[in-house]
Amino acid sequence: MTIRWPRVDMHGEVMRETDDILGPVVTEERTFEVRVSEETRADFHIGTQLAALNHPGRVRPAKYDPRGRHSPVYLSPRQWRTMVRHDREQAEGLVRDHCIVLLGFSQYSGPDGLDLEPEGESIGSDHTGSEPPEPSPWLVPSEATLHQLFHHLRLSIETERPVVDVTGRGSDSQARDQGTKMCKHDKLANMFDPRKFMNFLVLQGIHSAIPEELRSFIDTDIAANDGFHFQCADCGKPSWVIAAQDGVCSRGHADTGGCATCVHLLAGLKLWAVRVGTSMAREEDFIGDDPNLEDWEVIVLRPGDKLLMPPRTAHAVYSLTRSVARGSVYYLANSYDHTLFGMLEEHVAGLAITNTADPAHTGHLFRLWMYYQRLWEVNEARPRPSDWPPTLPTARSLAGLTLILEHLKSLTPSMPYSPTKPPMWPDWYKHDRRCTRLALNNWLANVKATERTSPAAVAFLSARTELQGEYKLRLPPKSEAHRRPRDLWDSKKWRQAFKEGRVFYLTQEDEDEADREWEEECEIARARSKNKKVKKADPDDESLLH
Repeated sequence: MTIRWPRVDMHGEVMRETDDILGPVVTEERTFEVRVSEETRADFHIGTQLAALNHPGRVRPAKYDPRGRHSPVYLSPRQWRTMVRHDREQAEGLVRDHCIVLLGFSQYSGPDGLDLEPEGESIGSDHTGSEPPEPSPWLVPSEATLHQLFHHLRLSIETERPVVDVTGRGSDSQARDQGTKMCKHDKLANMFDPRKFMNFLVLQGIHSAIPEELRSFIDTDIAANDGFHFQCADCGKPSWVIAAQDGVCSRGHADTGGCATCVHLLAGLKLWAVRVGTSMAREEDFIGDDPNLEDWEVIVLRPGDKLLMPPRTAHAVYSLTRSVARGSVYYLANSYDHTLFGMLEEHVAGLAITNTADPAHTGHLFRLWMYYQRLWEVNEARPRPSDWPPTLPTARSLAGLTLILEHLKSLTPSMPYSPTKPPMWPDWYKHDRRCTRLALNNWLANVKATERTSPAAVAFLSARTELQGEYKLRLPPKSEAHRRPRDLWDSKKWRQAFKEGRVFYLTQEDEDEADREWEEECEIARARSKNKKVKKADPDDESLLH
């Protein structure tokens, strides 16, 4: 399989065909052999298609915009730091609307704190650069290299962990099992088993969830330490580690909760395809064996590279070699409007859009709101308030956050679940949600009361009205209300239901189906009981003939 990645000069800077930061880059070529089995032949076909996405001369549809939303922008870490320092407005626009690829491979010598000197392996052939590259122990990592890396990440290789076995993708299953039919348990020690095709997606991460490169665009940490006390301390698991065998494909999906995503590749080589121009939506179908890829772009991630994706970025991943990456999800301060629509899509069709769900992560939104409310009140209390508080998100983004909090109870994501062991809100989550909603309602009343005297109130209410109209247009019709997920239980309600013999159903449709199945089973049981009574009756009893 032949792939191309951007070239960098001796200073680690990205080489471009023009001076345009969004323009095409100079590439170099490598060829890799990738494992394939009969069960994964369809995934290999998709991987081959992904590898062809960045080849020169590729024919594009007339409507395709290579500069559209989610399109990749290649920068060196130094170029990015310079842009953030001297042109923050441009940097903020890229963070909101584009996939930023920070090319750190040329300077990468392994994760911080891991002193590793393994023997290098061959990294490919058909090199077109002027000088042959030095072998990297991280590009095609050996078994010893990965074991040392897992130890550094505090991941025991002998522990049984949840894993996606892609060989089960084509197996027969019931409709309700579609989200779980490939889920199994296995060990990281089996990453080199040639019979397996495993993708560990939910390994526990110990790194910070907020990328250092984006710290000034994210308010989660400062809001969490702003002084307002919340009862619930559980805000989900924002950081994680992925370990995949070569030849494994994660088909098209978007990440959970309308969050933005950072992926830092530590070892191996991945093809990371993103859809340009539009976001993942409920009507999408990228689970087939021959998807339409005309408006997708591929990003080749090498060890040390970082990918920063805005919310609702549809992406698919194919691992060319055994690979390990760590990543995180977070809320961008100026993208809460995109987060709102991402949460709505996951609510309606989460099983078709995302490959995981973490509802508790929304606990960060409570802290963010109380922080922003305080900044607003400080600005309005000044003798000369600013037309818009400079430390707040944009009016549209802040309006998006208020709509999320207003509708959060009815935005539960669609996800796999067990009626007897359902996903639950953490303890005190509902208490914090209710308190935040009360604070929001009081604040909205005050903002509406000051609309005539406050330019900031005018800007906010105008943005909120516009965004609210967009939100209503995206809502599913009322005829599908029985298919929309309900609010989750907390442990208190679960204990009460357990005593009463009740179980949890995520949707009214699921509950109605369970009731029908129960009635059918009862009918069968009654029929069997009646037949047994007839057989036990006296055959000489003439009353049975009437």
